Amino acid sequence: MTLESDTELLADRLNAQEFVEVVAHHGADGLAAGVILGTALWRAGIRFRLRCRGEVSPSDLPEEGTVVLCGMGASRTELPEHVMVVDHHVPHFAGPYQLNPHRAGMDGERELSSAGAAYLLAQHLGDHRDLAGVAVAGMVGEGQPLTGMNREIYHEGVALGIITPSRGLHLPGRDVAEGLLLSLQPTLPGITGSEERVKELLARCESDGGPDTGLLLSLVILEVSPRVSPQAMAALYGDRHGLEKELVPDAHALAAVLDACGRSGAGGLAAMLGFRTAGSQDQAWEVTRAWRLRVAAALQAATAWKDAEGWYQVADAATAPAVADTLVTTLAPSRPLVILAPDGETIHVSARALPECRANLEAAVDAAARAHGGRASGNRCSAEAVVPAGALEGFTAALREAVAV
Repeated sequence: MTLESDTELLADRLNAQEFVEVVAHHGADGLAAGVILGTALWRAGIRFRLRCRGEVSPSDLPEEGTVVLCGMGASRTELPEHVMVVDHHVPHFAGPYQLNPHRAGMDGERELSSAGAAYLLAQHLGDHRDLAGVAVAGMVGEGQPLTGMNREIYHEGVALGIITPSRGLHLPGRDVAEGLLLSLQPTLPGITGSEERVKELLARCESDGGPDTGLLLSLVILEVSPRVSPQAMAALYGDRHGLEKELVPDAHALAAVLDACGRSGAGGLAAMLGFRTAGSQDQAWEVTRAWRLRVAAALQAATAWKDAEGWYQVADAATAPAVADTLVTTLAPSRPLVILAPDGETIHVSARALPECRANLEAAVDAAARAHGGRASGNRCSAEAVVPAGALEGFTAALREAVAV
């Protein structure tokens, strides 16, 4: 199987449709993929509806018609064969209509995100290279490096003047103050979520042209270094990707806004932003502010789970994936990190590890979840699961044995 053959198969089927149901995962990468595909369908004269979901099951899908899942579905074995899946997670779905880098022997965790795959599909529906910036936002939101196919898409955008490379702070926000306040990857202990501390820091860095970036960065690092890994501090500054066509003109910021809107239940607003609907950015930023402060609060309230090092429990289940992403970025642990979040009669599980960790989280979490009546999805360094609350002890025992923590 090749990316080209899978892409052509999906494109041919889409071109034959009058209406397409698009269901996107509520994270930045899934939403970016949904926006890219929706834009391409609209420009091709194909009617569509875009919905945003945290997960999907066969009962959520129409029995007939054309359905495309973006950023989700690869892990579901029970989906109908007519469903089309554009995803980068390890595939278990056996249907014929799927576009997934793993099927072409690529590392879907690092080389091509769902948004990148959707971008390739869009090019088979017309010339939609102006969407390269949205694809890069999806890659950034998924934490993927710009390597392999990702780099090809990025360079295409740069060559067309759609993406402008630069260097600067990685603090998603409308200004530096908001960026500091809402910083999550990494979180800045004592600074994130504290407007008073942010004002104090900026007051010490005032200059004629705005805050002195070098001085500000030095002060931040001095303050957080005892509790933040060197890798995380290094990530505060680096390559930035200006997006000349988007309402939020920075890839890191657009990824943060799409993710916040999708995960906080404002998927429609995320879609409006992605579709470049004038005026949507201000409301989207307000939702982002509220969401990231909510995650910061959940992070502060997280508690260690029993005696397992690197295992935590949070009360706000919706924030569990974001808390996991924040902690693995901030702490850079040598062993896998697991977040448990009670959610009614189920437990949401978010597991993360650094690339150098030997554990395969997708395989370990999937096996433990299936053995205890749950379901899972993910890649080697990142996995999500939902398991029955009554099976928690058995699930955690199996997972701890599998990843040796």
